[in-house]
Parts: sequence; structure tokens; C-alpha cells
Amino acid sequence: MDAGQAPLRRVGVIGDVHGELAALDAALEVFRTREVDAVLCVGDIVDGPVPDEDVAACCRRLRDAGVWSVAGNHERWWLADEMRTVPTPTGPLPDDVRTYLEALPRTRRLHTVAGDALLCHAVGEDDLAILYPETKGYALQSVMPALVPLMKDPELSYAIGGHTHRRMARAMPGLTFINAGTLHRAFDVSVALVDFAAQEVCHVPLEGGPDAPRPGADEVVPMPAPLPLH
Repeated sequence: MDAGQAPLRRVGVIGDVHGELAALDAALEVFRTREVDAVLCVGDIVDGPVPDEDVAACCRRLRDAGVWSVAGNHERWWLADEMRTVPTPTGPLPDDVRTYLEALPRTRRLHTVAGDALLCHAVGEDDLAILYPETKGYALQSVMPALVPLMKDPELSYAIGGHTHRRMARAMPGLTFINAGTLHRAFDVSVALVDFAAQEVCHVPLEGGPDAPRPGADEVVPMPAPLPLH
């Protein structure tokens, strides 16, 4: 947790970026007009259907705007020169961008007015875990090794992740899990406003495509208080 961080009341959340510079600029403008305490990003900034120059510009935008970001699996792969057979791999990037990506933590723990929140890429330390709104049964059991430590943490009320490109606000035992979606043009492009004081998540759709997107109509999703474990 950042030393001296004041409790957060309202934050903007950016899902998987994948180099979508126009969408990122639109997202930052949405948050500027909504007066949030901080902007968060779940990672996967690299590897997208865009020129490498756009990926570099996204990293610099996030850095210069003071966005609190974590590393996703695509950052891990890019830094290790692994999985370069993904459909839209990012090539070499300038030194200042590499330095930025190398410094990103896997998770960030934040203090909010309604309990702590863990910013991660997928689920906690597991940057490949799959958690959808409808995940249950055997599929949910495969995610439980990553979820259980978060559920059992008495100070942790929220986890904010991504990876699936599916927006979500899901109350689980001991934890409410939030996914803002993604900026990737092949999916429903959206960001999220999380009001910890009101316990609400507002998903803000953005128009996809290579041109500068515009905010769409808000979708307000009630966020129930986390359920206690017994």
C-alpha cells in the first residue's frame, strides 16, 4: 500500500489496454470530467492491433497521468521475450518505456473508505486466472487457489482485475470482484467508475474502432457489501 495514501472514495478503472491509444485518451478524459481520486489500470498495455508507437504512447500516457497500474501477463511475456506468437505482438520499445514496464508491480493494495482494494491483472498474483460473471462449478474451482486468500483476508473488501475483457461487478463470499472490461477494439470497449462510498460501479461504454471514441450511456450496477465468511 502506498505510504500515506488517503482513503479512496471514487476511482476510475481502465481494463486491458492493448495499445489502444485513442480509447485510452477518451478514458482519461472521462475520468477528468468525473473528478475521481485516482485512476487505476489492470495492465496488458502491450500486444494489440496497433503500431508499436501507439503502445509506447499508451505507456507514456499512463506514466505521465499518474495512473496506478499493474503488470499483466502480456507485460510479463514481452519483458521475457516469450509468447511472441500471440496474434498481435508488440516489437521492441524505447528504453524509457521498457523501464516503465519493468517497474510495474503485479499487484497494488489500496486503502478505500470501505476497506482495502487489491488491484491486480487477473485474480491476485495469478495473471492468467479466468473469472467471468457466470463462472461457477468446476471452472470456479480452478480459480479458487487464487481467490481464497483474497476472500479470507479480513481487511480486503474488493479486488479489481481484468484479463477476460468482460466487465463485471460480482459479490462473492468476503469479496466483491470488479472488472472494467477492455479498451481492445474487438470487444465491447468500456471503462468503470467505482464509488466506494456509495458502493456502486458505473460501467461507461466507449465506442470502439481506431477513431477517437466518445463516452456512451452509463450502466449503473449496484455493488453489494462483501459477504462475511463463516
